[in-house]
Amino acid sequence: MDDKLKEYSETIQLATYDVGVKNKLRLSSLMRYCQEISERHLGVYGLPYEKLKADGLVFVFTRAQIKIHNLPVHRDTIRMTTRACGVVGAQFYREFEVWRGEELMVEVLEASALVSAREHRLLRPKAFSRYGISAGENSGQRLGRIAMPKDAPQVGERMVRYSDLDYNGHLNNAIYCDIFCDFVPGGMMGRNLVDFQIHFVLETRLGENLKIYAKEEDGAVYLGGDNPRGSSFVCRAVFE
Repeated sequence: MDDKLKEYSETIQLATYDVGVKNKLRLSSLMRYCQEISERHLGVYGLPYEKLKADGLVFVFTRAQIKIHNLPVHRDTIRMTTRACGVVGAQFYREFEVWRGEELMVEVLEASALVSAREHRLLRPKAFSRYGISAGENSGQRLGRIAMPKDAPQVGERMVRYSDLDYNGHLNNAIYCDIFCDFVPGGMMGRNLVDFQIHFVLETRLGENLKIYAKEEDGAVYLGGDNPRGSSFVCRAVFE
């Protein structure tokens, strides 16, 4: 990999639609920026989403952990940096950092899988090797599964609508963050989220209904959703 391309950065000024009622960067907006910056990084190699899809390949987020030290606010100018962190099993790892000046505000570790564009069938990482681009080196970064408490009660339901869908035809990853914020026990007002993990288990499609379950346990909040075909996602969050 060319040394100049191991790390990719963009400068962003946060707009009104990036922040929520607290005037701080939304969790879902952060996830959208992670998606966009990772795609632009691949674009530097001549591999934008459209090229990969035409070749029958799509990267999908599978897991993420977000560590929040502070959150930028409306009109803040931030620098978002990403770097590839190698492959573990079938997972491609990537780090993101959000900086405001010299202040490191947010750290994200994300894992993606390579799937076939048509069937969304999991592919081996070697399918990406045709492009002659290294996926970087992994220095121990890894995200495990989140165990949802078995006795978590149902706290609501969420129907997937047309506006929830992304260009892969299913519920966009960022929307799961909004679902968490909407259904988390105790709400988001008056609380500071400092650690958030999410595991995307099974894609959810147009018209499917998510049954939402949640429980606070051992200082963390667990929230997950089941669609008609099984567990769709699981989150673990810590507030201070």
